[in-house]
Amino acid sequence: MAATNTPLASSLLDDATAALIVQLLCEDVEELQHLDKGKSREGERSDADVAVELYHGELQQASAILADRSMSRSLARAVITDSALLTDAVAREDSFANDRLLAERLNSGNEVPPST
Repeated sequence: MAATNTPLASSLLDDATAALIVQLLCEDVEELQHLDKGKSREGERSDADVAVELYHGELQQASAILADRSMSRSLARAVITDSALLTDAVAREDSFANDRLLAERLNSGNEVPPST
């Protein structure tokens, strides 16, 4: 997991910039791979081919880390933003349930407890 220690996967860059850098590097690697096709004997790979393939894999891993980090930040923002709304909705729902219970007691002629 070498990609987790790279600057692209750290918090030194904003997500959009890091994602763009990874995308451009992946495009460069893919172009390199395309240019080198057919230059070696069938079934043989040079050290450079292996290195480029490994580098491409690390870039893909960095891209996945960036996507995961972006998703986790989005979820965290949603939880923070929605928590007040959800708390308010639950409080209103509890109030409606209490009002219904009170109305049912009044309708059936039962004694209504004093309000607190």
